[in-house]
Amino acid sequence: MNKKSKITFAMLVYLAGTTAASEFAYADKGRNEGVHPYIGANYGRVDVDSDEFDDDNDTAYSFYGGVDLGPVFGVELGYVDFGGSENELYTTDTDGVQLSGLVHFVNTDYLDVYARAGVLDWDTSVDTAIGDASTDGTELFWALGTDIYLVPNAAIRLEYARYEVELEEDEAGFIAEGEEYNLNQLSAGIKFTF
Repeated sequence: MNKKSKITFAMLVYLAGTTAASEFAYADKGRNEGVHPYIGANYGRVDVDSDEFDDDNDTAYSFYGGVDLGPVFGVELGYVDFGGSENELYTTDTDGVQLSGLVHFVNTDYLDVYARAGVLDWDTSVDTAIGDASTDGTELFWALGTDIYLVPNAAIRLEYARYEVELEEDEAGFIAEGEEYNLNQLSAGIKFTF
């Protein structure tokens, strides 16, 4: 085999391999064709990355619905409750509504690996011995996750999400303006695709 034949053969092997890998990454067996709505719920732990709180770990849960717009992109709307955190002076409870876009990096019949980014519209209630107050805001967030399909329309979802919340001074003045908290959420749940 001469040099030109070897190069041609190597190029054909490379093209065949990338085509096969592309077919694996975006397998087209029905679930990935067209537009598919889905719903789901997650439950897990959230850690508040701040020295302000003595008790900064709590359970968190979320409900969501979305639409996969083919094998690569999707849109998701959801509600998330981060639970509460406390220190010697006050306790907080934070929840919010989130809207995000998804990009699927691997999307097969059995496995979906994705990144998600969007906006969280949050509300925090603050309880102290001398009164209650609340504050709210809108922040960007991101998440990485995977859906593991056990059957064609039901998956186990594993996700890590990072939210950055910047508090402004609340109505009663319990929270100092400019306080920033990172909420790190690790969760698992179930997703149903239609």
